[in-house]
Amino acid sequence: MTETTLPEVIVVITEPLTVEAVGRWRGILDGAVDARPRRLVLDLEDMASIDADGIALIVAVHRLLTSRGTRLVIRGPNQRVRQLFGLARVAGILTFEETLEAPA
Repeated sequence: MTETTLPEVIVVITEPLTVEAVGRWRGILDGAVDARPRRLVLDLEDMASIDADGIALIVAVHRLLTSRGTRLVIRGPNQRVRQLFGLARVAGILTFEETLEAPA
Protein backbone atom coordinates (compact mmCIF):
# COMPACT_ATOMS: atom_id res chain seq x y z
CA MET A 1 0.00 0.00 0.00
CA THR A 2 1.34 3.45 -0.91
CA GLU A 3 1.31 6.21 1.69
CA THR A 4 -0.04 9.51 0.42
CA THR A 5 1.69 12.66 1.58
CA LEU A 6 -0.08 15.99 1.55
CA PRO A 7 2.01 18.83 0.17
CA GLU A 8 0.83 21.29 2.83
CA VAL A 9 -1.45 21.55 5.85
CA ILE A 10 -2.41 24.99 7.18
CA VAL A 11 -3.58 25.44 10.77
CA VAL A 12 -5.05 28.88 11.55
CA ILE A 13 -4.79 29.94 15.20
CA THR A 14 -6.97 32.93 16.07
CA GLU A 15 -7.03 32.82 19.86
CA PRO A 16 -4.17 33.50 22.29
CA LEU A 17 -1.93 30.43 22.45
CA THR A 18 -1.60 30.37 26.24
CA VAL A 19 -1.62 27.77 28.99
CA GLU A 20 -5.42 27.70 28.92
CA ALA A 21 -5.54 26.77 25.23
CA VAL A 22 -2.41 24.64 24.78
CA GLY A 23 -4.11 21.32 25.59
CA ARG A 24 -6.78 21.85 22.95
CA TRP A 25 -4.27 23.04 20.36
CA ARG A 26 -1.93 20.13 21.11
CA GLY A 27 -4.69 17.78 19.94
CA ILE A 28 -5.33 19.82 16.81
CA LEU A 29 -1.63 20.01 15.96
CA ASP A 30 -1.20 16.28 16.61
CA GLY A 31 -3.85 15.68 13.95
CA ALA A 32 -2.05 17.96 11.52
CA VAL A 33 1.27 16.20 12.20
CA ASP A 34 -0.39 12.79 11.76
CA ALA A 35 -1.46 13.85 8.25
CA ARG A 36 2.30 13.75 7.41
CA PRO A 37 2.40 16.85 5.21
CA ARG A 38 5.64 17.93 3.58
CA ARG A 39 5.02 21.40 5.03
CA LEU A 40 2.93 22.45 8.05
CA VAL A 41 1.98 26.13 8.20
CA LEU A 42 0.82 27.72 11.44
CA ASP A 43 -1.05 30.86 10.43
CA LEU A 44 -0.78 33.24 13.38
CA GLU A 45 -1.93 36.42 11.61
CA ASP A 46 -5.00 36.80 13.85
CA MET A 47 -3.40 35.44 17.05
CA ALA A 48 -2.98 38.28 19.56
CA SER A 49 -0.59 36.69 22.05
CA ILE A 50 1.40 33.67 23.11
CA ASP A 51 2.96 32.59 26.40
CA ALA A 52 5.78 30.21 27.33
CA ASP A 53 3.47 27.19 27.11
CA GLY A 54 2.39 28.14 23.59
CA ILE A 55 6.00 28.68 22.50
CA ALA A 56 6.97 25.32 24.02
CA LEU A 57 4.18 23.62 22.05
CA ILE A 58 5.35 25.15 18.78
CA VAL A 59 8.98 24.22 19.47
CA ALA A 60 7.94 20.62 20.28
CA VAL A 61 5.99 20.40 17.01
CA HIS A 62 8.97 21.88 15.15
CA ARG A 63 11.33 19.26 16.61
CA LEU A 64 8.98 16.40 15.79
CA LEU A 65 8.45 17.59 12.23
CA THR A 66 12.16 18.19 11.69
CA SER A 67 12.90 14.61 12.76
CA ARG A 68 10.46 13.47 10.04
CA GLY A 69 11.87 15.72 7.34
CA THR A 70 8.87 18.04 7.40
CA ARG A 71 9.11 21.80 7.46
CA LEU A 72 7.19 23.94 9.97
CA VAL A 73 6.43 27.50 8.86
CA ILE A 74 5.11 30.26 11.13
CA ARG A 75 3.01 32.60 8.98
CA GLY A 76 2.14 36.22 9.78
CA PRO A 77 2.78 36.62 13.51
CA ASN A 78 2.28 40.16 14.78
CA GLN A 79 5.27 42.15 16.03
CA ARG A 80 4.62 41.34 19.71
CA VAL A 81 4.40 37.58 19.07
CA ARG A 82 7.56 37.71 16.95
CA GLN A 83 9.34 39.55 19.79
CA LEU A 84 8.27 36.87 22.26
CA PHE A 85 9.76 34.17 20.02
CA GLY A 86 12.96 36.21 20.06
CA LEU A 87 12.94 36.64 23.84
CA ALA A 88 12.46 32.88 24.19
CA ARG A 89 15.52 32.47 21.93
CA VAL A 90 13.73 30.24 19.47
CA ALA A 91 13.25 32.68 16.58
CA GLY A 92 16.50 31.44 15.06
CA ILE A 93 15.30 27.84 14.76
CA LEU A 94 11.85 28.62 13.35
CA THR A 95 10.97 29.58 9.78
CA PHE A 96 8.80 32.68 9.44
CA GLU A 97 6.75 33.73 6.44
CA GLU A 98 4.78 36.89 5.82
CA THR A 99 1.04 36.64 5.36
CA LEU A 100 -0.05 36.03 1.80
CA GLU A 101 -1.98 38.93 0.32
CA ALA A 102 -5.30 38.15 -1.32
CA PRO A 103 -5.37 38.89 -5.05
CA ALA A 104 -7.02 42.21 -5.93
